[in-house]
Amino acid sequence: MEHKQTVTEVKESRLSVKQKVLFGMGDYLNTITYGMISAFLMAFLTDTLLIPMAAVTAIMSLSKLWDAINDPVIGVIIDKSRSPKGVYRPWLIRMMIPFALSNILLWLPIGHWSTSAKITVVSIVYCLYMVFFTAYHIAYGSLGGAMTQNTDDRGSLYGYRLGTSQLLFWLMTVLWLPLINLLMSGGMAQDKAYFTAAIIFTVPGLLFAVLLYRNSREVVEPQKSTKLPAKDLWHFVIQNGPLLMVMFGQFVCGIYMYGRSGVMMYYFTYYAGNTNLFTIYNLIAWLRYRRPVHGPDPHGEVRQQGPDRRSGRNRLRRAVCRDELHQRRYQSPAVLHLRRCQRLLQRSDHGCGLRLHARYHRGRPV
Repeated sequence: MEHKQTVTEVKESRLSVKQKVLFGMGDYLNTITYGMISAFLMAFLTDTLLIPMAAVTAIMSLSKLWDAINDPVIGVIIDKSRSPKGVYRPWLIRMMIPFALSNILLWLPIGHWSTSAKITVVSIVYCLYMVFFTAYHIAYGSLGGAMTQNTDDRGSLYGYRLGTSQLLFWLMTVLWLPLINLLMSGGMAQDKAYFTAAIIFTVPGLLFAVLLYRNSREVVEPQKSTKLPAKDLWHFVIQNGPLLMVMFGQFVCGIYMYGRSGVMMYYFTYYAGNTNLFTIYNLIAWLRYRRPVHGPDPHGEVRQQGPDRRSGRNRLRRAVCRDELHQRRYQSPAVLHLRRCQRLLQRSDHGCGLRLHARYHRGRPV
C-alpha cells in the first residue's frame, strides 16, 4: 500500500516540472478525441459514410442526453472507489483502452454497409464513447487536486494542462486533413484513410496515460461527503439563482462552440469549395488567439517590458493602479462622483463642478 503523507509532508512537498508536463500530456486522449469528433466526425458520417443528416443529428442529440444522465452516476462511482493505488489513478488505466478503442471504432470504414446497420453501429459506439470519455475525464480532472495540497502547484498543474491541451488541439486540427490527403494520395480509400488517421492520432494517448500513472501519486485523500437524496439536490439547484445562470450560460456556450465547430467543415467544403482552407483557417485562428496582450492585467497591475520592471518607478505605478482599482471596486458611485466634483472644484472652473454636483442631487447622473 502506498504511503499516505501527513499534513505537514503534503504542505512541504512540491511537484517537479516532469510531473507537471506529464500531467498536461495526460490530457492527450481528452483533447485529441474531442477535436476529432467536434470538427470532423459529422462531415465523415454524412459525406463519407453517407448517413442521412437527420439520423446523424438524432445520434448526436441522444448521445448528449445520455451523457447528461451518466455523468453524475459515473462521478459517484469514481468517488466511492478505493484502492491501494489511490482513488483516481487506477481509473486512468482502466479507462484508457476502452476510451481509445471506442474513439477509433467511430471511424470504422463501413460505407458499404446498409444505412440501418451504419446508424445502429455508430449509435452504440458513440454512446459507449461518451461513457468512457466521462470516466477518464473525471478521473484525470480530479487527479490534479489529489497530487498536491500546495496551491501554487495546483495552479501550475492546471496551467500546464491548459497550455498543453490548446497546443494539442491546434496540432490535431492543422494536421488532420493533410494526413488524410497524404494517405489518399497513396491509393487508400477515403473511409480507410479516416480510420487510419484516427489510429495514428489516438494511440499515443495510451503512452501518455501510462506515463502519467507511473509518475504521479495521490497524497491527498478525498473527504467523505454528506449523503443527500437526489430530490433535495434538485431542490437546491432550482432555488440557486446564480447556479441556474451559470448553467444557462454553459448551455448557450455549448451550442455556440459545438455548433460552430460542427459546421466549419461543411462551410469550407460546399461554400468555400476547398477543404484545405480549413487547415489554414485553424492555423491563423490559433496564431491570432496566442497574440500577447499588453496593458493592465485583471489584478490592476501594469505589464512592463524591459530590465527596469522592478524599478522604484514601476513599483509606484503598480501601487497607484492597485489603489485606483481598490477605490473603484469598494466605493459606491455616489462617493466616486463626489470625489470627481471635489477635483473639479479645485480647478479654475468652479461653476462646472457646482453644476455637476447639483445635477447629481437632482437625480440626473452625469
